[in-house]
Amino acid sequence: MRCPGIVLPRMAVRTVTVALPWRMAETEAAAELRITRVKALDEQNLVAVVTYMLAKYPETFPAMLDDALSTISPKADG
Repeated sequence: MRCPGIVLPRMAVRTVTVALPWRMAETEAAAELRITRVKALDEQNLVAVVTYMLAKYPETFPAMLDDALSTISPKADG
């Protein structure tokens, strides 16, 4: 799913499979590269990436996003 007028950066990263089939381990360099690429996004493209992930993985990404956001800024009580 693409938003009109927004170009999403390529997000391919080489991963290395570990013993547990449902988990992927990656090199520290790959993780650092991903962090650098996310930090380089402007607000419009960051929103586009999150929107893309929500549309592509509707069963899992919303909960992961909520969990990640809660670690940074817990939900307000009430």
